[in-house]
Amino acid sequence: MTWLAPIAAAAAVAAVVATGVAVRGDANLGNRPNPAQSASRLSHVAPRYFVALAHGGQARTQIRTADAAVGSTATGRIIARVAVPKPYNAFVAVSGARDDRTFVLAAQELPAPPAGSRPELLTSLATRFYQLRISTAGRPRAVLTALPLPVLPVGYFTEYDSIALSPDGTRLAVELFAARPQSPVGVRVYDLADGSYRTWYLPGDDESAVPGVSSPSWVAGSRFLAILAYSSKPRSCTAGCVQLLDTTTSGGNVMAASRTICRTAALHRLVSWSTVLVTPDGSQVLIAGMAGKPLRSGAYEFYLPVVYDFSVRSGHLRWHLAGQSGEDLFPLWVSANARFFILSRPNPDRIASISAAIYGPRGTFGVRLPAQTLNVAW
Repeated sequence: MTWLAPIAAAAAVAAVVATGVAVRGDANLGNRPNPAQSASRLSHVAPRYFVALAHGGQARTQIRTADAAVGSTATGRIIARVAVPKPYNAFVAVSGARDDRTFVLAAQELPAPPAGSRPELLTSLATRFYQLRISTAGRPRAVLTALPLPVLPVGYFTEYDSIALSPDGTRLAVELFAARPQSPVGVRVYDLADGSYRTWYLPGDDESAVPGVSSPSWVAGSRFLAILAYSSKPRSCTAGCVQLLDTTTSGGNVMAASRTICRTAALHRLVSWSTVLVTPDGSQVLIAGMAGKPLRSGAYEFYLPVVYDFSVRSGHLRWHLAGQSGEDLFPLWVSANARFFILSRPNPDRIASISAAIYGPRGTFGVRLPAQTLNVAW
């Protein structure tokens, strides 16, 4: 599974949502994982491999390139490096299937910004998708193949949007960005065998926040897709809802083709939501965002990262985690029973990079990622 490019998403414009209840089972993520606590102690529960996207140069504003590295979750050892095929120069998104051997990467040709300038907040360029297969016959190696999918034209996908590979590795969900009035807003699901696709959209008049649809996440079986939607129809989803989309429908209005499994307004807390991650059986949803408070000026200040575990069956909150002020937490992987999960957070020791850790009942264990990692998937 994969989620928003963590560094990029932190810069993107987030929707303002009011949510929160009395929280049970609170935990605090203020203390960072000790690097000495290796993820090898949890290698029996976590996926064996990760694929990380790491940029070159001292800062992302100087050299905008990002190759892929396949590594061991337990040790952090890099077993293969994959360069971006020309004419592209950066992988901007990555997602993995449940077999831990099949991944999909999105590639773009990012322009080098002028010296001393800041990169644009959103870049919407032509995007091509590639499959990466990890072969474990003999010495592990990675094989990159162009997928038979049409190249997404300018105006459809940004380096801040997300993709989600289905658990069986046969379908790909792509978040669509409206860079132009005629561009769709919603999610598109591709069949990787022949490139056919269906698109579900949210009408612009129904959007209650930007982006209106984001953070796709698959349920086992590769039929149902969880998404975060901000819609004024129904009004109960104005503050954000987690929708379960039936991808066997013919496309069209995303709200009509889905059912609500979590209304964030029921949480009664002010949170700018960013990420949704559903468990394989669809029984629980991890929802991450930045909690805040209203200011006298009428604006909002968001400063505290939070992660909620919401039970689809009971409709109640199971537990809640809080991080350090000012940073972002992004759920990247969750076990079948939600007892173990992987979160990323900004790395304070390096410019424009993230760290990741496995969280479980017995503690927190750091995953050693390549330097200057921007995004990672399991």
